[in-house]
Amino acid sequence: MSRPTRAPPSRYSSQARSCNTSPRRPASFSRRTCAASTRCCSGSTGRWANHFNVYAPQFNPPEGLKYGQDRYSNEVNRLFGVLNKRLADREFVAGAISIADFAIWPWVVGFKNFNQKLEDFPNLKRWFDKSMGERPAVIKGKAVGLELRPKPGINTDEQRKILFGQTASVVR
Repeated sequence: MSRPTRAPPSRYSSQARSCNTSPRRPASFSRRTCAASTRCCSGSTGRWANHFNVYAPQFNPPEGLKYGQDRYSNEVNRLFGVLNKRLADREFVAGAISIADFAIWPWVVGFKNFNQKLEDFPNLKRWFDKSMGERPAVIKGKAVGLELRPKPGINTDEQRKILFGQTASVVR
């Protein structure tokens, strides 16, 4: 009996386009590494860490949030450690710059909200500040709409109503 094989990514899939291998890529680049790295950090861990450390404290006593804050901040810490180790011998996550770097970089931006210090992860800090942070397109992208970004948080009753007051009845 033959084992089923996994079909290669379609040439139209984002994984195939963004994690492609070509003669221009260095030998250290791996499509599998690129895809795995992207999935590693694009899950919900950052969202939950941000929720428990930034938004929930506005409505709940901090002592009631300790479990969520600890759980997700520790998981972010673990993932930062994985990235730090991965970046020890390379400039970019998958060897050459790839979609993995651009998918992970915005997630790392919130390190302060996750109660993390990039100084604890020197390779990740180098990648964040220099390899990615000094790229002209990243600098330009960060500046877009800067004046429109409010301080994180729920600042008005209207925001609270939208965030916490909606149920299935609003779609009827």
